[in-house]
Amino acid sequence: MQRIIFVIYIALAAALGIVAQVNTDQVVRIGQNALYFEDYMLSIQYFNQAIQAKPHLAYPYFLRSIAKLNLEDYEGADTDASKALELNPYLTDAWEVRGVARQNLGRNAEAVEDYDHALELVPRNRQLLFNKALAQVEIERYSGADSTYSELLRYYPNFDNGYLGRAQLSLAKADTIAARADIDKALQLNSKSATAYVMRAELAIKQGQDYESAVKDLDEAIRLQPKYTNLYINRAFLRYALNDYFGAMADYDYALGLEPYNPTALFNRSLLLTEVNANDRALADLDSVLELDADNIQARYIRAIVRGKKGMYSEGIADINKVIEQFPEYPGAWFMRSQFNRQLKQNQRAERDYNKAMALAKAIPLDGVSVADPATTVADVAEAEAQKFNKLLTVENSAEIQEEYNNQAIRGKVQDRNLQVETSPMMELAYYSVPDELGENTYYVKEVDDINSSRQLRFRMVVATNEPIIDESIFDNHRQSVANYNSYMSDHRARAVDYIGRAMDFVTLRDYDNAMRDAERAIGLTPDYPLAYYLRGQIRHRMMRISESDSGDDNAPGHDAVSRGTLRRAALAEALADFDKVVQLSPRMAPAWFDKGNLHLELGDYTSAIAAYSKAIELAPGMGQAYYNRGYIYLKLGNRRAGIADLSKAGEMGIVPAYKLMNLTEKDTQQLASKGISVAKLQAQLNDFRTGFPYLKLAGSAVKGNGIQQLNVADEDAAVARWRKYLVDGGDVQKFVPASGAASRMFKDLFSFVNGEADVPAEGSAPARLIADLDKLPFKAELDAATTRLYGMDARALADAARYKDLIGAIILPQGMNYGQLPKAMLTFHRYSDGSTRTSLEEQFAEGAQTAAVNGKVKVHFTVSANHRELFEKKIAEVKPKMEEKFGVTYDVTMSEQKPATDTVAATPENEPFRDNDGMIVFRPGGHGALIENLNDLDSTVVFIKNIDNVVPDSRRESTVRYKEIIAGELILIHDAIERYLLLLKGGQPTDADLAEMKRFVAEKLCILEPRLATMDKAELVQWLVKKFERPLRVCGMVRNEGEPGGGPYIAYNADGSASPQILESSQIDKNDAQAMGMMSHATHFNPVDLVCYLRDSNGGKFNLPEFVDPATGFISEKSLGGRELKALELPGLWNGAMSDWNTVFVEVPASTFNPVKTVNDLLRPVHQA
Repeated sequence: MQRIIFVIYIALAAALGIVAQVNTDQVVRIGQNALYFEDYMLSIQYFNQAIQAKPHLAYPYFLRSIAKLNLEDYEGADTDASKALELNPYLTDAWEVRGVARQNLGRNAEAVEDYDHALELVPRNRQLLFNKALAQVEIERYSGADSTYSELLRYYPNFDNGYLGRAQLSLAKADTIAARADIDKALQLNSKSATAYVMRAELAIKQGQDYESAVKDLDEAIRLQPKYTNLYINRAFLRYALNDYFGAMADYDYALGLEPYNPTALFNRSLLLTEVNANDRALADLDSVLELDADNIQARYIRAIVRGKKGMYSEGIADINKVIEQFPEYPGAWFMRSQFNRQLKQNQRAERDYNKAMALAKAIPLDGVSVADPATTVADVAEAEAQKFNKLLTVENSAEIQEEYNNQAIRGKVQDRNLQVETSPMMELAYYSVPDELGENTYYVKEVDDINSSRQLRFRMVVATNEPIIDESIFDNHRQSVANYNSYMSDHRARAVDYIGRAMDFVTLRDYDNAMRDAERAIGLTPDYPLAYYLRGQIRHRMMRISESDSGDDNAPGHDAVSRGTLRRAALAEALADFDKVVQLSPRMAPAWFDKGNLHLELGDYTSAIAAYSKAIELAPGMGQAYYNRGYIYLKLGNRRAGIADLSKAGEMGIVPAYKLMNLTEKDTQQLASKGISVAKLQAQLNDFRTGFPYLKLAGSAVKGNGIQQLNVADEDAAVARWRKYLVDGGDVQKFVPASGAASRMFKDLFSFVNGEADVPAEGSAPARLIADLDKLPFKAELDAATTRLYGMDARALADAARYKDLIGAIILPQGMNYGQLPKAMLTFHRYSDGSTRTSLEEQFAEGAQTAAVNGKVKVHFTVSANHRELFEKKIAEVKPKMEEKFGVTYDVTMSEQKPATDTVAATPENEPFRDNDGMIVFRPGGHGALIENLNDLDSTVVFIKNIDNVVPDSRRESTVRYKEIIAGELILIHDAIERYLLLLKGGQPTDADLAEMKRFVAEKLCILEPRLATMDKAELVQWLVKKFERPLRVCGMVRNEGEPGGGPYIAYNADGSASPQILESSQIDKNDAQAMGMMSHATHFNPVDLVCYLRDSNGGKFNLPEFVDPATGFISEKSLGGRELKALELPGLWNGAMSDWNTVFVEVPASTFNPVKTVNDLLRPVHQA
């Protein structure tokens, strides 16, 4: 937008008398006025000039950052605020602006740091404290957020939004009572807070209670915000729940009056209409929903039902086919299609679909409907199965009032306008242009300026992107101009400029054939005339566009898609050749380079387009259109960082659609929503790729006597006694067993042999040792059955015949036992003397019966993968009764899967979202640490955690049982002490002796080092102790490291300066730090073999475990997908960073408790021989 800046500059210069002496203060004031009236785009133009004139001033950068922040150009706001702070670090508001920008980019930890900087300068600033608390909640630092809100409300007890913010914190912690109290307090302070009414209503909706009060709250919110569509949608939901059908319908009608294409309102209204058989209206609503979102399976299913009711069976089949594609195991869809086919007399198809429905229904019964009953109709199935699809939807509300502005095109948050995202059009030679709100929309070209100065044309020529609508009087002027040229040329020898002038008249009159002839005549007379080639290229492009719009009939000769494509490419190539000639003759003509870029873009040659736009930018650094189009291509190619940088620059220069394009695509946001991942979380993960994870600072390795406790026999006996008393007293305990991984790594060496060239395994190799000890395999009987079925002989006979690959393949391949693809829980680990066998899952049951039975009941929870859930369900149903009979207990077994919201984004090598061939963002499982969410969902006080493969047979479990009881009893004893201390700290007046005892306990039992303890006053010490005690507690059984791979226990520094026991992976230690490497070399113990955790606070409430995760302890690894490199992000490991902020106690246990099965040959070790 170089010309825009030039126009404003000249206007100011005229007022001041001299261009070079810009009155910066005046320009900044004008910009501030525009900013005040929310003319953000216009204000940026003024701040640009101030910065250009005096780049050393911090304030214009700061003001421009505010404008960009309001336009949601958060990267741009961050950059400008950072520049302002570089120039003036005491500019408090710049810290705040940058904090807000970083908060919106998902960089919440950095935002908190910025707010803290600002708070150092203005310690009690309300907005800073409020924003800081919001950022802390976003990164799940709930304790910190609670402290910030407490400070905020101590200073500002009448700040209603502060109570609402704290209510959101309470909801995140699942404390609905506290949330309700704060919402009520906010309304007491401000009875006109629409946000508070909405929050209270949503709380009622989520809890499924007190709908009448919720309706009243939404009534009040609607009175305050009568134009907010989502409020009507949610009130309709409540009214329907209260059997107010007509009230609900009225709300949907009103919502659609405000927002005619709201898909939720349309879908919900269609459901109500189907209830009263208003099928035509319901069908119209469903058609609209599917026009907006063709992948909406709920709407498609309901439309199939409605079409069936109307006798539109063929159309109904088209819809139900889509449902079957998405849910092929859903019997209701097959049954409905069978009924539709039967109505269409397609009896064979109907019979086939009916049989399919029957087969599926045996596994997935149709609720309340007998598929086998010949009287069952489509309506019966629809009524029973539509319950899965026809529930009314609610929407997330936001009570923020959107301002309205006179100029909807530019003022305010332009990225929220419904702007069409397309590239900036060609810059053309014209006689007229339309200025936009930010200035003239024309561009300086020397040749055009020269021809205008010579006065050889009848009208003034410009280079512009926006040509006005020409009225009849202007047409008359140019018809007369053509007549004048004709008269002149009849008596005079025509010059090239005459043909150019008349061609321009013809272009204005849309007579492109005559315009083309005159342009070619001008070239014929003056072959080195760049404007003639420019005009001809422009005319060819316009004619191609007209040809495209007129070629709608594919049946016309030469109008098929292939022919049209060929003609289009040929026309674009001819236009491109003209612009090539222009830049050859006038290489510094920036608009010509821009148009070259557009033509390359239309031809799909992105590389050449980028090069042309880059040249245009080099020649005209203020050409916002070139930044915009180049940014568009970068985004299209997946280079988001370069694209966002260009679009930010374009927006800065006044290109309004840049801010729309900078946002994620609608498909992206839908994908994120389906996984439960926020945009802020996505941005935070991408930022992790860019910044990496820091190494942890070590205070030392944990060894016996310094971080690892070795209990004497008396202490062990006391711990066992305490644990058994806890069980007898009805204590709450559960086993948590991560079991989602496949066993493929157990058989890595076997796969290598089967897939390798050698037919005989190498001597001493894993396959050779397994074959030699074949009879010791616990699954030998299963293997014999598999080899007999496949080859007619048992495993030993197969080995004797030297058919080693067949033998090994029978273990790991799908046609055999398929052990290479099964989860470890499904593998036979032990064979007993009576011939019975047990899987690792069954051994976990046995261990639970001996260590975690309360009143004869054992609670066990397995984390499983979605692919293996059915296997687990079948195996548990098979073995549970037998194990209950053997051990005299009952098992309460539950399962969970890793949550989609814990998946992490994959990144390109440039740290941008990695996309698949369909343009979808690729997400990957977040690793072992993602299971902290599953652990957090358990409603248990004490939880044992142990990997699925660390089990032994009954005869060797004595040591495991004893030390499991020891660490569990130690946990309860430590918790007893902590509970007593917290009672003193919170409810009484601890004496100096009490505090001294607590300090010893912290140092000796919890092994927390805090150098500041000696200088703390009593109040500070009490606060610090409460913070350290009121945390989840774990006791870890640690064995000496005897060569096993993996991490180990260390004393590591925390963010608050203290040091505490942590379990680290070797990748978290800086290999270039000699001191750290020395500590690593002195490490003596391995990762925990058993953990037992206490998960409730001193009030009996559940801790919110994600709050205690250290997000800076993740891992980045390199992977590939489809031959393309990507980066993968692993969340902090379950017993590493995921439990970083817990109280951790390491207790040494003997090696006999650590018997993992990492490879299949481990099952041959004596400890696994029953």
